[in-house]
Amino acid sequence: MPKIKRWFPVSHDINADPEVLELTDRFGLAGLKVWLEILSIADRNEGVVAADQEALERSLSIKCNTIKRQVKSILKLIQSRLWIDCKHGVRVLNYPKYHKTRETNRVPSEPSEPSEPLKITQERDFVAKATKGNRVKLVKKGVENTEPAWKPISDRIYAVDRERFDRLIQWVEWVRFKRGFSDEQVKDALMGAEAAISEKGFTAWWPYLTRVIEKRTAKANGRSEEDRAAREKSAEAKWVRQQAWHKGV
Repeated sequence: MPKIKRWFPVSHDINADPEVLELTDRFGLAGLKVWLEILSIADRNEGVVAADQEALERSLSIKCNTIKRQVKSILKLIQSRLWIDCKHGVRVLNYPKYHKTRETNRVPSEPSEPSEPLKITQERDFVAKATKGNRVKLVKKGVENTEPAWKPISDRIYAVDRERFDRLIQWVEWVRFKRGFSDEQVKDALMGAEAAISEKGFTAWWPYLTRVIEKRTAKANGRSEEDRAAREKSAEAKWVRQQAWHKGV
């Protein structure tokens, strides 16, 4: 009888991952518990987590001892980070990366199962292709080597610590294509945050940059600082009420 497997692979750098830090900053321990449970389910089902997202939300709510509404918010966040794909059921996108097989070793550029490519956006003039490190090549209808305004600043930040900022270009692409921020807004955020995130030991730069670009864009759109503070205070109070309800206080 084969031995029951009671473990699954997790990145050695999970506690230093900026996106994981953002997850725990927003949802606390519940965020990490939900993500680890998803990885555990995917490990036993070749990357597939569930066929129905609503049923998964109920299951995770019970297993991770958290409210269903919070589980739904966690799933929405990790889907926006491209950790999972919910188009045809729920599946973990990086499953082949952490579960090498003979097939994936022979053809490393292809996943073990065919999957529909994720379209970041449709019908854009610009197609950004990230290569090694922070080197980027932009193509615009046949015109090559067009450098965006934020590129020199991102290069300076990347040069400070190549290992720490190896995912900086992914953040730039995420805020541009998934969040809809413009090149000028990205440039403004990088300029405003360059000194802070370049400090030695500053690891949580992903959520910090996200807050900077959101704050600066909100201010440029005419939202007052008082309104922003009030929204943050309201969100914090809502989170406290949820925690109190969850603990039965």
